[in-house]
Amino acid sequence: MKRWADHLDAIAGENIVTCKLRQMRLGITGIVLLALLMQSSIAQHAPKDEPSSDPILAKATTAVNAKLKDPQSARYGDMDRKVASSSNGKPAEVVCGTVSEADSSGRYGATRPFVYFIADGRAYLVEAKPQPEDVAQLIYRRFCK
Repeated sequence: MKRWADHLDAIAGENIVTCKLRQMRLGITGIVLLALLMQSSIAQHAPKDEPSSDPILAKATTAVNAKLKDPQSARYGDMDRKVASSSNGKPAEVVCGTVSEADSSGRYGATRPFVYFIADGRAYLVEAKPQPEDVAQLIYRRFCK
């Protein structure tokens, strides 16, 4: 009878170990899946800080960065290429977009619109608190709205 009881204890011990191993595997699998899900979610919502593969957009980014106090902190929003008629009636191709940068304490301020003229490489960045006569704001309204 003692042998039978020892045998049952051994089987019960194996089942407990097997059950614990199964739980550990499920736990690890869950953690890995959660990490992958979080990584893909972060990748989808990451700011567009990486350089553009479009050379025109890259030039626009460089020109706007030259106007920022802290270009390393720049976060760009969507950038669109547009064609609008200029004051002389000829078409002007521009890049319209938005950018924000961190202040000295690391907080990001308001998003500022900008216009980049592809033909001559000039960039106009709207001030954080523009006045009605702000040239960059007038140009942005003319070409980007």
